[in-house]
Amino acid sequence: IIPVNEKLVLDIIPVDMVAGAILGAAMNALVDDNPPLVFQASSGDSNPNDMKRIVGLVGLYKRDYFNEKDSGNKLLNKAAAMIETSPVPQKTYERFSAPMLNKLAKRANNLLDKAAPNWAGGRLSNIVSDLKKSVTEFENTTQETIDAFAMFKPFMIDNAYEYRSDNIRAMMSMIKDREKICCRGIRKGSTGTITGSTCIFRECENGSFRRSKKNSRRSKSVRTPTRICSICSTPRSSASRRGSR
Repeated sequence: IIPVNEKLVLDIIPVDMVAGAILGAAMNALVDDNPPLVFQASSGDSNPNDMKRIVGLVGLYKRDYFNEKDSGNKLLNKAAAMIETSPVPQKTYERFSAPMLNKLAKRANNLLDKAAPNWAGGRLSNIVSDLKKSVTEFENTTQETIDAFAMFKPFMIDNAYEYRSDNIRAMMSMIKDREKICCRGIRKGSTGTITGSTCIFRECENGSFRRSKKNSRRSKSVRTPTRICSICSTPRSSASRRGSR
């Protein structure tokens, strides 16, 4: 179970769309004497994605993950795939999930400390020690879960942030059709709903995002771009300019 406010809109936007918005804002600052001070690249103003839907997407990914998992016990993987995630209020989460289990683990640890023999208990001492290690590991896991949910609680439960992309839409209407490809990340994504959730989960699962293997050398000269595409273009190196002369 995941503690959320089901009606709260979680405005997630991929970073490449934010980069496109930054390029567009830079273009707008060059051509407009009085540009808007704020550009919000968001999806919630036109196609809101509430927390109930986010939890549903997490459940769908979890099902696919365990159905496709090759390692581990097949029966346990099948059972894990069948267990769905469900959104619950904060109080329900505290009573029946990680906080409650963490309290039970702490109580069990205290009981094991009292049950552990003060003298060389032999086999009994080894049994208590092994149990204590398992309970301590479970306590640490539940505490990490509590800390993770507490970190995102302001965005999942407490605060209802509302963003609007009016300035982004107005900016995109100013860009010529042949130059909109330079800001293709925000043409649909900044005002559209999230459709690539599975891809995002897969990238997070891999632990790293794809990076370019080639690092181009940047020129030290400063240019004043006049078009949006010129902002995206890479300047030629000083060596190539000397060769062209």
